[in-house]
Amino acid sequence: MLEVCCPNPACRRKLRAPETMAGHTARCPVCGTHMAVPQAPAAPLADELQLRESTPPAGGPWDAAVGVPEYAPPSPRARPARSARRLAPLAAGAVAALVVVGAAVYFLALRGGRRHKGPFGKPPVIQSSYKGPKVQMKILLNPGRYTIVETQEDRGTQTVKAGRESQDANTSSTVRVDGEIEIQPPHATTGERRVTYTCTRVKMDADQGGQKMSFHSDDPKASPRDPGSQMLAGVLGAMVGWTGVQVYSKDGKFLRLEGLEHLLTKMRAAPGGPQMAAVMRKMLEPLLRDTLTRHWGKLLPADPVGPGDTWQRRVDFEQFPMFGDLDFDFTCWLTDVEESPAGKVAVMLCDGSARLRDRDLDMSGMGIPGAPKTTVDDMTLLLRMTVKFPLHIGLATEVNGNVALDGSMTIRVLGQTARSTLEQDSRFGYTLTPK
Repeated sequence: MLEVCCPNPACRRKLRAPETMAGHTARCPVCGTHMAVPQAPAAPLADELQLRESTPPAGGPWDAAVGVPEYAPPSPRARPARSARRLAPLAAGAVAALVVVGAAVYFLALRGGRRHKGPFGKPPVIQSSYKGPKVQMKILLNPGRYTIVETQEDRGTQTVKAGRESQDANTSSTVRVDGEIEIQPPHATTGERRVTYTCTRVKMDADQGGQKMSFHSDDPKASPRDPGSQMLAGVLGAMVGWTGVQVYSKDGKFLRLEGLEHLLTKMRAAPGGPQMAAVMRKMLEPLLRDTLTRHWGKLLPADPVGPGDTWQRRVDFEQFPMFGDLDFDFTCWLTDVEESPAGKVAVMLCDGSARLRDRDLDMSGMGIPGAPKTTVDDMTLLLRMTVKFPLHIGLATEVNGNVALDGSMTIRVLGQTARSTLEQDSRFGYTLTPK
């Protein structure tokens, strides 16, 4: 028998396949992910799922569904608990849903603490000594070169319940992405501004339901050899050295992103890349197309403001493709105006909230073959972030925030139904430094 490990990081089941399947492809009986069956034989696994042999399609490659999973006769000591085996498909689906929700939270750049611990909605205490006139916060996009560093840390817990049985899935991740930005002078005729973004470093460590993955671009050869880490290495490694061009209008509105197709082509060539291409397109495009303003650009006040002034905004975040329309209602305050030899720096604080009820997640094309059907029964997202905005630069140079995500979902996979509760604890940091 041949040993195979499902490459889907949300599943990662260890499987067995007959030696006659060596060199062909099959599908995981739990999540449906396509995988290559290795040539070299391995010792059989006593109590893991077995890939069942069937007849390949006439005139085509082996690509048949592997049918109902079978367990090899287990030893009494190694036999998994009955409830754990019964909940395994639901748990894998739950982790898949949590991974997608957590990724969405990251690409929205919401990071934070649990709802009952957060300061959300509490007006700040204004202790500013600024006595000057009100200030106008306006995006300038002046020509210049910058380094940009984004960091984030996530913690998630999900409990899946089916009848009297339950199973927990915990996820965590830390990510750092470094890059360089150059804002070019405006076009002489159209006034358009081209902003080049080059990714220079990526570091990620993740634990998805007990399956650990990591990739550090500074030492890619040190990355673990498991399929999940190799998928990260291919997808994230493709970003290192990539340069994209963001085009803005003369009044600072984003127009288009150039270079994304080249990046996706590099990712498709990586292990697991074809399965990840759709999800990376949906998530990378909103992430990369507006690097300079996506955190805060829609929250700026229309009129001049001074310390203690407040304003409201409703913002539709497109970084949640599986949620559809998701509107956040924000209340913002100007908490201070710092003065320095270089100029004035406006400091604003923004609280936002969004709620979903009875919403089906659109996980089609999200890179999870056979993705579970997931319905958000009730989910609340609460955001608080602070922004430092030097008026002479016309861009945020420091953004820090937190988010609380609490909710419940219904998951349906392989004919089973379960209820799931989740909490997502996250934080982020963003700095833009002139060179």
